[in-house]
Amino acid sequence: MLGRSLDGAVEVVNWRLSMRLPDHDLATEGPYARGEDVSRGVRPVHFPGHGLLEATVRNRYELTPGTELAGPAVFEEREASCASGSECRIRVTDDLTLVVEVGQ
Repeated sequence: MLGRSLDGAVEVVNWRLSMRLPDHDLATEGPYARGEDVSRGVRPVHFPGHGLLEATVRNRYELTPGTELAGPAVFEEREASCASGSECRIRVTDDLTLVVEVGQ
């Protein structure tokens, strides 16, 4: 069994909605090409243990399946934003979930 130990507190908040409609396919592709860079610039973000880092800012709604990114990054949404530190790799799945892998 693999495991991971993190120093300090970890807070994870997740909202997810899944739905199915008989005989209806819902498209997840937006106006951007698969994996296209949709960055909105950079801004300084404080990451505990790392201090102030320049993080690339992206509109969460413009990400497409197959996109792979490296932190530090900020993903902005209408209701919230999330940040991933410099040791993180981020992948966007086919259902637009952000999968964040923390380096060792």
